Amino acid sequence: MRRPRIALVVAASPSTNVFSRVFLPRVGIPGLGATLKKLGYECELWFQTISPVDEDHLRRFDIVGISCLTCEAPYAYRLADSIRHDGTTVVIGGPHATFNVEEALEHSDYVVLGEGDATFPALVDALARGEVPEAVPGLAFQLPGGAVCCTGKADVVDFASLP
Repeated sequence: MRRPRIALVVAASPSTNVFSRVFLPRVGIPGLGATLKKLGYECELWFQTISPVDEDHLRRFDIVGISCLTCEAPYAYRLADSIRHDGTTVVIGGPHATFNVEEALEHSDYVVLGEGDATFPALVDALARGEVPEAVPGLAFQLPGGAVCCTGKADVVDFASLP
């Protein structure tokens, strides 16, 4: 089984939001990256507020995960559409995607619902094995006929166990 290369992106918005006014680091993506690396995956991280995302570079990855708040959703969707157009698997998560699943699925292959600390690595493992991730809790995706499959609520994350 070839391990997929993964990129994780925290989308940014040019508008003012809670994270642009107060130093409050978003730790979800770095934590997820640490978990994936511990599991043996190659994983790179981008925060669009810190450094611009090189879309050509992102297209070299097998899976690109994008996290976004509501104010960042239009920018996350534009990035997702660009990357996905070239065949890269795109996963969107974060509060906006969790509450707007069908909208997020218009721009992605999978939506992580709620905390992705267990769901995203399980999704990556399933995709690496060539499986449809119906047994991975905390996901939404479209079935071949177009119906949306929601796999149920993910387990509560034990944050103390994360790297």
